Amino acid sequence: MPAGSLVWATVVGVATFLAGSAVARALSRRFLRGYFALMAVRVPTLDEALAGEGQRVEFKRGLSDDPTRERSAEDELLKSIAAFANTNDGAIFVGVDDSGRIIGLNFDFKQRDRFEQKVRQLVRTRIKPTPPIQVAFEDVRSLVVAKIIVARGEATAYMMGGVIYIRDGSSDVQAQPDDLKRLIVEYAY
Repeated sequence: MPAGSLVWATVVGVATFLAGSAVARALSRRFLRGYFALMAVRVPTLDEALAGEGQRVEFKRGLSDDPTRERSAEDELLKSIAAFANTNDGAIFVGVDDSGRIIGLNFDFKQRDRFEQKVRQLVRTRIKPTPPIQVAFEDVRSLVVAKIIVARGEATAYMMGGVIYIRDGSSDVQAQPDDLKRLIVEYAY
């Protein structure tokens, strides 16, 4: 094989490698970002969380079965998810009242699956862009508690119904102009 062909093959090989690496990096940033964001989240256990609500912990009694109250329970859950995605990693424990008492959810395995699907569908359709979440369940003294883990996302801001919520202590509040400036400075590329 002539020396010129070997140099040409090396150049083509290096160019192919660099182009493939660039494409792989772009695709991984687009599709795997949420997965890896959740891997890095330090989430409190239920025992740690029972110390009380705060900047990284929220309690929800559950989603209502009553159609007249279902919408408000969903809205409150989604506000918390959006607030954690805009502020810091956190966990929402569903099946725990505001005082930290475990009331549990009356779920069998099929209902757990339906609950997870419902939460994911609500997040996908009502929070833009979609923040990275994970849903898990814990059994405590034959009571089921759902744990929704939310990572601080890569987007500058996550909106629910055109409103940006942030976490302020143990509350989810509408972002003010100073909060928006901070989000832009910290998270805009």
